[in-house]
Amino acid sequence: VNSFCTTENITIERTTKGFKTYSMGLPHFEYDCPHIQNCLRSMLIKEANEYSPLHDIYGNHIYRNDYSTGKSVNSVSCPKESWRLRICEWCFDVVDHFQFDREVVTYAMNYLDRYVAMETSSGRELTSAAFQLSAVTCIYVAMKIHGSKGSKMMDRTKKLTLSIFVELSQGMFSSELIEDSERNLLQMLSWKLNPPTPVSFVGYILDLFMVPTATQEAHLQVICDVYDKARYLTELGASISEISLGYKPSVIAYAAILNVMKEMDSEFYIELSQNSFEERVFQKMSVSRQDEEVVKARYLLSEACATHPE
Repeated sequence: VNSFCTTENITIERTTKGFKTYSMGLPHFEYDCPHIQNCLRSMLIKEANEYSPLHDIYGNHIYRNDYSTGKSVNSVSCPKESWRLRICEWCFDVVDHFQFDREVVTYAMNYLDRYVAMETSSGRELTSAAFQLSAVTCIYVAMKIHGSKGSKMMDRTKKLTLSIFVELSQGMFSSELIEDSERNLLQMLSWKLNPPTPVSFVGYILDLFMVPTATQEAHLQVICDVYDKARYLTELGASISEISLGYKPSVIAYAAILNVMKEMDSEFYIELSQNSFEERVFQKMSVSRQDEEVVKARYLLSEACATHPE
């Protein structure tokens, strides 16, 4: 994995980590909007029926930390956590360089995790080179599909060519090899390439905090601040398999929002209580801050934030 996932070996400038990340801007927040609430319901159904957390499907996380032997229970060699982390960081560097929305990386890592899970569960060994090829393919596919939101992004997507990704891989993989890998990936994933993401859920969940128009402006500023910071936490979560593989995107999003709210001043908590935000979340999502999975996800995100300071 070190062969091309280092700052020195790829011609990409590493951006400053923090809240200033490339995105398509803030989502549209609107009080009691039926369309947004329908989208939220649709995403909840999709994550429950089509994109369940991988540990629910395969019985265990597919990645091992660096202190393990790197062997799965059936003795098939599994990628290490450090491989995944370096690949994820590399993907962020790639999308930052081309100024794509960072949510693209979440899609790419979802593809990669599902593909690797299917490979290892079938008893096939995944070498370091195969893992890297899969990663290049996943970010290539994610940028093509999800990088074209907005006219400027569409122009950038049109300029993406396989030769760029051949160069990014330092010539390790030819365009033909990447194309073959893409066809295999699409078949393995059954063309399910639109998973709900924590970032999307953050926007929809925060819509539940909106209030009637009379007092909307003050709340909107607070919501925008929460959105930016919660989005950053979800980016950290994408790089840690224990978070992104083990918890539903909606749970990760809600945990990120609660962690950000915890740092807000007391006036915000008063507004939060008055508008029954948490009660509305429970009504729409059947999830509470007291739920074990929310508590654990909040802890893991806090640990990630402490480990990866701005």
